[in-house]
Amino acid sequence: MNLEMFDERKCTLGEGPTSSGTSNNNIMWVDIIGKKILTRDLVSGITSEKLFEEEVGFALPGQDAGVVIGLASGTKFVTSDGRELNLPSWRTITPDAPGIPVRWNDAKISPHLQLYAGTMAFDATAGAGGLYRINSAGQNIDELISKVSISNGLDWSPDSKKFYYIDTLKYSVTQYDHDETGISNPKTLISFDHGDVLPDGMCVDAEGGLWVAFWNGGCINRYEPTGSLSEKIAIPVKNVTSCAFGGSDLDTLIITTAALTDEDNPKSGMTFMVKPGVSGQGFNLYPNPLA
Repeated sequence: MNLEMFDERKCTLGEGPTSSGTSNNNIMWVDIIGKKILTRDLVSGITSEKLFEEEVGFALPGQDAGVVIGLASGTKFVTSDGRELNLPSWRTITPDAPGIPVRWNDAKISPHLQLYAGTMAFDATAGAGGLYRINSAGQNIDELISKVSISNGLDWSPDSKKFYYIDTLKYSVTQYDHDETGISNPKTLISFDHGDVLPDGMCVDAEGGLWVAFWNGGCINRYEPTGSLSEKIAIPVKNVTSCAFGGSDLDTLIITTAALTDEDNPKSGMTFMVKPGVSGQGFNLYPNPLA
């Protein structure tokens, strides 16, 4: 496999890549601490960048070319013509504990077009976060998992019957049964060694393989649906944060990284790409609640 540079803009904390648009060539990701949403077209190379006044936990493509944005202050759907609708806040269920500010960290749209999104404390206080679900109409929010430490990678099996989730400080990938009503029957699918290397973002390919990025690990690993390791891709930076498939055949793996704690490496914080020999799943688009 030939690892290539996809985008040389350095992110303090690059995260959450997605693909959408014509032939899945519109790649979008966030710099959480840099307070940015970035895009790059996989074919034309055209880029964009939008700066916010607060941290951006996630940005997900929506229907009608809209976008769902998870800001530190809350979540909103923004239409292609700039109209905005605030979505329900997790604070209606679990208000921040005194002195422990909490923010969004990672999210995806489910096969049933619900927004699954997780939180974490800014200082990673254990148990201060959760995993939430906002319904497809953008009206209701439920807490699915409580007392999460660092809500990270999440995705579904190709048949939508399994949901995979990483709470980083549990050093594992947990598998749940999944349907439109939610998740149930958790079990540990993959266990990682406790230490300085931390499981971070994740995506699932069309064959059911799980691609897990490792903070302080300098790699992306692929695991079979059974949990066995089947592939390892070395990345020339320390902090690898997440990954997603894009391109016309969904055969290009886009890999985000972070310059945070690795500032001396000139490639840290840049975004990479590789064709790993397997295709991914397309992103579900959140319904436009203003349509």
